[in-house]
Amino acid sequence: MEKGELVQRTFGDYQRITDRHIKVFGKNRVVSDLQPKDFAALRTEISKTNGLVALNGEVNTTKVVVNFAIKNQPVDQIVIWCLYPSATTSCRMMSHP
Repeated sequence: MEKGELVQRTFGDYQRITDRHIKVFGKNRVVSDLQPKDFAALRTEISKTNGLVALNGEVNTTKVVVNFAIKNQPVDQIVIWCLYPSATTSCRMMSHP
C-alpha cells in the first residue's frame, strides 16, 4: 500500500482472504505441502459464507496470492487450482521456473 499499488479496500480484501487461508491451512503450513484436499476444504469453507459470485472472486484472489508466493518465494511444485474439484477435471500443477 505504501507504494500506491493497492487501495485500502483491496488490501483489506486480501487480508481477510489470507486470514481464511491461515484458518483453513494452518498458520505454519508449508505451501509446497498443500494437496488437492486442502484446496477442496478451502473452497468448502469459502462457500459457507459466500454466494457463487463472491466465491468465484475469492477463488481468483487465492490464485493471485499463490502466484505472488511462487514468484517471490520459490516453491518447487504446488497443487493449485483444485478449488473446483469434479470427476472430469484434474488439479493443475505449477512449477517455479
